[in-house]
Amino acid sequence: MTCNESCWVLTGDWDADLWWAIPRNKTTGSPFSVEFDYNWVLERENKEKDIIGWLHTHPGMVAMPSSRDHATFKAWVSCLGKPLVCVIKGIDGWRAWWYLNDEDEPVEYQVKAVKNLIFGVTPEEFFNEEEKRSNERIRSEDSSEPEFEPKCEG
Repeated sequence: MTCNESCWVLTGDWDADLWWAIPRNKTTGSPFSVEFDYNWVLERENKEKDIIGWLHTHPGMVAMPSSRDHATFKAWVSCLGKPLVCVIKGIDGWRAWWYLNDEDEPVEYQVKAVKNLIFGVTPEEFFNEEEKRSNERIRSEDSSEPEFEPKCEG
């Protein structure tokens, strides 16, 4: 049985703690390659500014970016002028790499998928020193843990 790679464009956002995305505009390729609709990506980014990366499958293989994945992501980081996430689902599960610029190697971060939502921890490298201090201040102002136990009376 032959399985083909599939690809989705990830639209979403991030804040100081998490990034989240919804997979959209699925395309199907061959067993070792898949392309996405770059015109759709450019139109969506120009209109919504919410492209944060791509999700694609590696059927029968581990979830590691290929040399083609590296070249594609570095080109799109340069084209869109912002970091992008490469999420891959392979035989070893879900993995994600953030391409922060078009020169450095990508940084791997945890990723989770729940129904039609993909999310993970926002890379600290996204923020300059002032933004990092602001995020720390916000976290310290509301450092109380949420109460997850039910309130019982009597």
